[in-house]
Amino acid sequence: ANVQNTKTAVEHQKTILETVSNTQNTFIAQQQIQNTEINRHQRSDLQRFQLAEALREQQDEDRRKETAEALRQQREAAEVLEEERKRKREAKQFAAKQLLEQALVEESRMKKQCMEASAKVEAARTKALNDYQD
Repeated sequence: ANVQNTKTAVEHQKTILETVSNTQNTFIAQQQIQNTEINRHQRSDLQRFQLAEALREQQDEDRRKETAEALRQQREAAEVLEEERKRKREAKQFAAKQLLEQALVEESRMKKQCMEASAKVEAARTKALNDYQD
């Protein structure tokens, strides 16, 4: 009976040890599953963060490119505007030069007419003086 009780006690202890071992293994397995889930979520969060960061960087780069393009277009427009102003200034200067040349030609013509009229007046005065003296 003692041997049977000892065998039963040993079997009972084996069962308890197996149960404890199974419980520990189950607990460890659950922790591993939880750790795997946590790691998966952390990786997922990290990937979302990295994607968001990459998107922000791309948007920043796009804004820089748009700004650079806008500045380039603004410079081109300023150059075109300056070229147009220069062309208008040159056209005004040319027109003013033409008017000045016309005025000088007109002045010269009028001086010539004045000299001719003066000569006629002088000739008429001399003739009148000669006629009066005769």
